Amino acid sequence: HRYTGRSLWSVLETFGVLAETCGLAIADYNHIPELLMVWDRLASDDPLDRTIPVLLDSLACICVVASSSIANYATKILDYAVSTIETATLLLRNNEEGIPEEDADPIHCSLDVIDGLIEGLGNDFGHLMNSQPQFEHMVVHSSQHECASVRASAMAIVGDLYRNDICMQLSIISHCIESMNPMHPAVA
Repeated sequence: HRYTGRSLWSVLETFGVLAETCGLAIADYNHIPELLMVWDRLASDDPLDRTIPVLLDSLACICVVASSSIANYATKILDYAVSTIETATLLLRNNEEGIPEEDADPIHCSLDVIDGLIEGLGNDFGHLMNSQPQFEHMVVHSSQHECASVRASAMAIVGDLYRNDICMQLSIISHCIESMNPMHPAVA
């Protein structure tokens, strides 16, 4: 609880920048348990907290570069990501005027963390994916979301599942293709 507000944002952004610039060297400094504790605390207090997307962006970068080093935390990270997506979706569902793009940040950033896990774990993600029975439905549902950022993140997952030749990819891909709506605005 040492860091809050803007100082916490700065620390979290630093982790992401370090992961992007230092690559695999960041895996030697395992801050993932602390990041997961911060994620749990923030999500428990307010699932739509504006700090959560900053944390998730950094964690997504770490997941990509840490590759197999992330394996010990992968189940917990995936569980937290799915929980964040489900909670934010439920909280935002009641907005009759539509969902502002920035309000969907916890959803698309959680999807980005999942995509980081796919990139980091490669084919090993298939076993992890099988532990989440709602995974395929969540990705398909996200590919139909009204917010472009959520759709883009879901399609990135589909692309990386396909690229890594992970099981179930064909049913996810066909469902996502079927759900494409040309009336949605393009992703910028």
